[in-house]
Amino acid sequence: MQTCTLVVYLAVATGLAAQSPSASQSFPDPDYTLGGGDEVTIRVIDVEELKNAFEGPFVVESDGTLTIPLAGRIHVSGLTMPQLQEALRDGLGKFIRDPQAFVTLKTLKSQPVTVLGAVTTPGVHQISGPKSLTEVLALAGGFTKDAGYRVRISRRKKWGAIPLLDATWDSTGEFSLAEVSTKRLTDANDVADDIRIKPNDVITVPRADVVYVIGEVQKAGGFSMGDRKSVSVLEALSLAQGLTRTASPGSAKILRNTATESKRPPLSIDIKKVLRGEETDVSLAAGDILFIPDNARRRMGVRAAEMALQTISGLIIWRGF
Repeated sequence: MQTCTLVVYLAVATGLAAQSPSASQSFPDPDYTLGGGDEVTIRVIDVEELKNAFEGPFVVESDGTLTIPLAGRIHVSGLTMPQLQEALRDGLGKFIRDPQAFVTLKTLKSQPVTVLGAVTTPGVHQISGPKSLTEVLALAGGFTKDAGYRVRISRRKKWGAIPLLDATWDSTGEFSLAEVSTKRLTDANDVADDIRIKPNDVITVPRADVVYVIGEVQKAGGFSMGDRKSVSVLEALSLAQGLTRTASPGSAKILRNTATESKRPPLSIDIKKVLRGEETDVSLAAGDILFIPDNARRRMGVRAAEMALQTISGLIIWRGF
């Protein structure tokens, strides 16, 4: 029998990264709790005859148990590393007096969080210890430029309802669902929005909605609404870099986004009156189209002026002035 003390050896962050490329974050804090899929290695000192028996790694099973030679089957899910130390002391102590063992957490696989959508590094990220929503989004590299105005969170029933006022349950009753404003998160307006994330949560950042400006504008096309739910007509015109010289702003129309794309009810709007403050600056929702028609008379006048200018320029060049 050997006389020694049981110690849990925690690997440093760089060591863990070298052993496990899948562990994308730093080594867990002391409060990290083990779970299914985590891998540990065990080394027992001064017990040469048991050297081969403890060749690992040992994987925590889906039921939360870890099978260790001599110690047998131990339920480790939810245990911290110091608590695992005590469990091993009890198990190995039946056969070895004052066993001395070193345990290394080799791979983190028990606390995955999925981050999807408009983030720099979407995918599955392993979290170690308590993490807030903003911390997990930071692990995913933060929002991209086309991120929308909300963050969606889905949580398994086993963790209870998401602690937000607007949280609901899906049709199966197995998942809690909630949304958080991206602007409120980035501005840190309400700490209550920065909720604690649980293992297997799914965080989705939808890409920003788009409005369209077509017709007589400097830059026609679709424009991201960013973190806004709507933009005004004048804001949309600003995104399109303003009107052309042949535009007819008094005859503009808004084609509303509907469930049936083939039937977009037009809404007439006089942008000249909006600019003068005589009409309300209407809000455009996702998928709406702002159409600026041309003014036929003005177009003909502009073309005539351009032709006259070209003629005069040609004469000046021909005469040598």
